[in-house]
Amino acid sequence: PFLMIEKYQEKLKEDGLMVLLVNQDFFFHQDFAKLKEESQGLAFLSFIMLPETMFQEQATKKGILLLKKTTKEYPQMSLIQLPSLTDQTQLQEIIKELDIWLKEHSLRRKK
Repeated sequence: PFLMIEKYQEKLKEDGLMVLLVNQDFFFHQDFAKLKEESQGLAFLSFIMLPETMFQEQATKKGILLLKKTTKEYPQMSLIQLPSLTDQTQLQEIIKELDIWLKEHSLRRKK
């Protein structure tokens, strides 16, 4: 994902969004500090941790990383843990919160 981010961040338009599926240990990788340092104008908006129940026991856990090309500063990255897909009540609550967050950050199209 590090090479992909480097390659495509310049192709993003202002306020363009990049969505990546990455390993949950993405932020602990040795290349993360270098990427963060060199990615001027790229905000790390959110990391959505996918439920562990989506993966086999030995599989590497994944998450969805949202990046945005912007000159605005986002002081804190949002971290969201999706519950198990079988927990419909909690999943719906998280999706509502995520929808509000997306609207607040102008990432969701208005109907």
